[in-house]
Amino acid sequence: MKILVLMIALSCLFSLAFPSKDVLERSMCKRLKEKGMCKSRFTCIKNDLCEVTCGCDDILSLRSCKVLKGIKACSKNLAVGFDYCRWTCGFCCERLCECQVVDGLCECHVEDGLYEYHVVDVLCECHVVDGLCECHVVDGLCECHVEEGLCECHVVDGLCECHVVDGLCVCHTVDGLCECHTVDGQCWCHLVDGLCECHVVDGLCECHVVDGLCECHVEDGLCECHVVDGLCRCHVVDGLCVYINTSFIIKFI
Repeated sequence: MKILVLMIALSCLFSLAFPSKDVLERSMCKRLKEKGMCKSRFTCIKNDLCEVTCGCDDILSLRSCKVLKGIKACSKNLAVGFDYCRWTCGFCCERLCECQVVDGLCECHVEDGLYEYHVVDVLCECHVVDGLCECHVVDGLCECHVEEGLCECHVVDGLCECHVVDGLCVCHTVDGLCECHTVDGQCWCHLVDGLCECHVVDGLCECHVVDGLCECHVEDGLCECHVVDGLCRCHVVDGLCVYINTSFIIKFI
């Protein structure tokens, strides 16, 4: 018994001293590399294993990173919020976050200017303040800001949804990990940690879990997207809510 306790204690100490990294599931790892989804410095696959898939030396695009979080592609060591699969998304190199204006848009970059934003225990965000591009580090807080009249909600360590109230952007905590963004005339939905991530344009587009099915309908002139498994895109065409199946992850990215 004493030997068992000692082994467990040593194991815990080893884990603290050498924290393991998130890894992708093998099938997803192989598929991403075959599709060329990694942004730079392609890492070879040995024995179909991907211990540091798309990490510091093999970086996913930002969009691919977000979608991977949404489908629970990481197989172990899942952290909370935007740290979820952060190793997989290439956020393992400690760098400084700064904001730059690129083509009139406000973007976050690390010090070498390669990546749009990164995570080192906190989320680096860009905000437009008085027409200037500023970078803010959000640690454990949920912030909303209005950029060019569009409501965007970013979550770090907490659970949020976005609503537009009297032209102002308001964040609310809900049961699940939910991120809302405005996208050009379309509503995007996909799962984040088993729950829904909403991308909002005009009106209020919401994601809900409905009996494991994905469906769309218009209610009070607003488009609602219902998602449980896979990915779903809803948008309004001639007053009707149209559903486009994008359950295959590579097609969505």
